Amino acid sequence: MNCNPHSKDVLRAAFCWLITGYCAMLVGCGSSGWQYAEVSGQVKLDGQPLANAVVEFAILTPPPEGTEGDRLPVASGQTNEQGEFHLETLTPENDKINGAVVGNHRVTITSKIVERNEFEGDKILRKELLPPKYNQNSELTFNVPTGGTADCDFELSTK
Repeated sequence: MNCNPHSKDVLRAAFCWLITGYCAMLVGCGSSGWQYAEVSGQVKLDGQPLANAVVEFAILTPPPEGTEGDRLPVASGQTNEQGEFHLETLTPENDKINGAVVGNHRVTITSKIVERNEFEGDKILRKELLPPKYNQNSELTFNVPTGGTADCDFELSTK
């Protein structure tokens, strides 16, 4: 029998701190020190939704201290028929997280669709519709805010 009347309070406080820390890790931070936030939006080409495009975010913000040698996290998502996308990040630990790293990113958007076949070779199903300024020579940037965003929209032009 425990005669200490405060032992339950200590255990309860420790449990609360453990749960709080776990929730903070799930919502905002990975074990790598990066902070993540959910990102979604829409891509339009000449005013029309762009379906089946790949949107990629590459972080430009310097890495957190102690992560300089790690592989940088890259977020990506594919647009649906309405041009809408949600980003997911493959972390340096190879975990998938909804969203992207908080901070400034170089954004690339590609619309080329390639069917990979190791026996017959790659087959192009759709040629690139977008000018290089949106992909291989991208001029697009986006700053992911700490609270995330559902308004990450890109209005692109073929001109």
